Amino acid sequence: MEYNIVTNYKIIQEAKKYKHYKVSLGYSSSVDIGDGVKVLSDKDKFAFFYNKRYKTTIYGQGIIGNINFYTDHYIKEDVVAIYFGEQEFIFEFDFNKIREKGIEWYLGSFLKQIHEQVDVKEIPKEEEAPMGNPDAIAQNPGRVTWADIVAFKNKKKI
Repeated sequence: MEYNIVTNYKIIQEAKKYKHYKVSLGYSSSVDIGDGVKVLSDKDKFAFFYNKRYKTTIYGQGIIGNINFYTDHYIKEDVVAIYFGEQEFIFEFDFNKIREKGIEWYLGSFLKQIHEQVDVKEIPKEEEAPMGNPDAIAQNPGRVTWADIVAFKNKKKI
């Protein structure tokens, strides 16, 4: 499950204080197709979706796990828009609460509220990792997969 957060630059600066925040500026918002003609880039699927919906460009700022952060310079209020798929959830941002409880708790509380509102059937199930064959190493070492190696190591531990 991937989440996309769009907010103002001041709130992004608060998120950057978190030790697991990684700067990721994303892709260019437009592509030159020749003769000076530029079109909207669709390499960043979410930014493309957002631009089509709101007719404005957002800028990738970074990630925390599976949460992507974007800045929309037209957002002046202290709000956070969290997108789960194409569903939008808007929350008021409280700087005192984030300083008091920490960003992990604060973002977690937003995500918990989203999951309470979203129907469980709508959440895509993550695929289970394929089970490996621990005996494949001896049978055909040229066709061993990573799952086979993990299964072999787990079998050895027992």
